[in-house]
Amino acid sequence: LCKGMTWQCEGYRIMEEKLGVDRGAQALSQERRDVNLTEDANLPEGQFLYATDTQGEFPHECDSAVSLMQDQKLATPSLKDSLNVWTKYWDLNRHILLEKKTRNLEEAIPQDLEIRELPVPGDLGVLGVKKVRAAYIIMYRPICLWSLSSRGVAKAHQDPRCMALEELRALERAASLHHFLNEQGSKNLVVNYGELLWNTERTMERLENFLPCAGPLDPEHLPVLNVEVFEENHIKAGLGIKSYGELHDPLETCGYQRGVPGKSPGQCLNHGVVNNFNHSAIRVMMNHLTEEEAHRLRRAMYLLEKQSDL
Repeated sequence: LCKGMTWQCEGYRIMEEKLGVDRGAQALSQERRDVNLTEDANLPEGQFLYATDTQGEFPHECDSAVSLMQDQKLATPSLKDSLNVWTKYWDLNRHILLEKKTRNLEEAIPQDLEIRELPVPGDLGVLGVKKVRAAYIIMYRPICLWSLSSRGVAKAHQDPRCMALEELRALERAASLHHFLNEQGSKNLVVNYGELLWNTERTMERLENFLPCAGPLDPEHLPVLNVEVFEENHIKAGLGIKSYGELHDPLETCGYQRGVPGKSPGQCLNHGVVNNFNHSAIRVMMNHLTEEEAHRLRRAMYLLEKQSDL
């Protein structure tokens, strides 16, 4: 969708900027399920139930987290309308058409069921496409990897409490989305960003097995400006994925231990020095969460790590 000339090639921005869709003026057509992970003493260790919570967990003084919660409650155009618009920007000669979803992730649940029943959008139908199928890649960032992000470093200095809450929120949403996609039989794959950087070959193998029609993937490919990406997208692509990972030692940079396929998943450790902090990246995060929040974060991380090692 990069030809839509929107920031980071995100599909919802095309609907906003090109069609003037006012997300704030729309109301929910159905109640969104906002899911937290909850533990049940009667289940074996490591297994969790899922309970809905529509009240939210963030204090009002955390503006960014409250804003994130409000974003989730805004409705978006129907999937049918979105597909009809996006087909004007996708390269329809490709087997895989990507929409990078960062807001309202919960919409993937009803949308996947909807896409099974929708007629093929007109532009695709002209090419002879008979069926559009949905598949989801859920990529999460282990909490210690915030130190690789300039925004994360700035946020850690400016408002570490809100940064920690945002990370907790993102991890819980990723874990719950995976659960519900599985529950309804939707094809999905959990990818650990740390393993993408530091176990690149293994991650490429998982992605190629998940999407065989994509063909061989090149982690060192750099998108061509004004062909694949455009200045308006603000895509940071100065290095290939593997090359970027090689510039940053995972343990020294963010206290991250690479996974050993089939034995242990990649995960954050409680040691290492990050930038100007005297604590590891994970310790900086945990120091700004309550005990209950830290417990929830560990459980969400456990579930995602387990799935990303399959």
